[in-house]
Amino acid sequence: MLPYLANQRTPNALKREFELSTKKRARVRILATGGTIAGSADRADTAGSYTAATVSLSAILDTVPGLHALADVDARQVAAIDSKDADPEFWQELARHVQQALDAPDVDAVVVLHGTDTLTESAWFVELALAPSKTVVFSGAMRPATALSADGPMNVLQAVRVATDASSRGRGVLAVMNGAIHRARFLRKAHSSHVHAFTSGAAGLEGEVFDTVNWFRPPPASSVGQLRCDGLTGRDAQMGLPADVDTAIPGGATDVGAAAILDGDEIGYLLGTPLPRVDILVAYPGASTDVVAHLVRAGARGIVFAGTGHGTLSGPIQAALADARSSGLAVVRASKVDEGQVGWNVGCPDHALGFMTSGGLSPDKARVALMVRLAKEKAKEKAKEKGQARSGVRALLEDYRI
Repeated sequence: MLPYLANQRTPNALKREFELSTKKRARVRILATGGTIAGSADRADTAGSYTAATVSLSAILDTVPGLHALADVDARQVAAIDSKDADPEFWQELARHVQQALDAPDVDAVVVLHGTDTLTESAWFVELALAPSKTVVFSGAMRPATALSADGPMNVLQAVRVATDASSRGRGVLAVMNGAIHRARFLRKAHSSHVHAFTSGAAGLEGEVFDTVNWFRPPPASSVGQLRCDGLTGRDAQMGLPADVDTAIPGGATDVGAAAILDGDEIGYLLGTPLPRVDILVAYPGASTDVVAHLVRAGARGIVFAGTGHGTLSGPIQAALADARSSGLAVVRASKVDEGQVGWNVGCPDHALGFMTSGGLSPDKARVALMVRLAKEKAKEKAKEKGQARSGVRALLEDYRI
């Protein structure tokens, strides 16, 4: 039995649970993937040395009093991994389960329990790939389930509380950690061990959750439009195009966040075929250009270069990236600085070189977005070749029988 399993319920707490149980409850599907929230150690005073993904979802939920009074929960264990081992195939498998939940008429919202090491990439991929109309909330824990003051149970409860809040829809994929509500677009892990490990940087939190949910801003008028506009810098000024016009040409004069939202018939291709290889390179004094040439030879489809400052490139690196672009690779200029924007055609002749920029996306999120964009271009080609008759999403779910 976990050390915090025997939670005492006061008469007031029991009364509150009864009141909640008499109301119509939202239907929430919880998808568990492992991670620290499901981690265990030999001793309760150990928070850093543990084995991830060893505690079952049912055992975790048993430590969350009031959960079933808050929502009708359908809990499913869809993976059991340490999130450091999450790869693009895992993103696709997870997204298939999320899509199945979104399509289910008896599911109002989805909560994904995920390891914190790569939670930001998985949440961002789900947002770009699915553009969910229902609420999707990611959460996890910084301490294993067996630790003193484990943060997992409260994070689960607060994630479900946010997922069932009527104002949570239309905000894109959300993440709830330590009482803070983040948008996947801005989410960044900023500390290796603190329970308050995540930040949304200059964009700020979407809200906070304690016993109630407090939103700091209203939901956007159009969630799809909001998603399409994320991370764009200079697109309107340079192209003279509305922000929601799709000009998804790898290496062309758009920002990488602009057109990564897929149409329904293309999602099946994205989730069912290997994602294109995109690598991240980081600037440092005296950086060699050899690795750029190596990636071209190795068959990479794109490079995200995390440059200095405003995504600036040294002369040799810029020339090497230009050669890579001429060889057919998509090139994205990003920055290794945590905050700020990388504007298109600002400080670098991006138009002439055929580069894209990351806008406000971090290098890791720019990589995910570029992989989705390249996959979308391939999906369009395949759809034209095969003239697929069935809906991509539903056909894929039928094929995988999930």
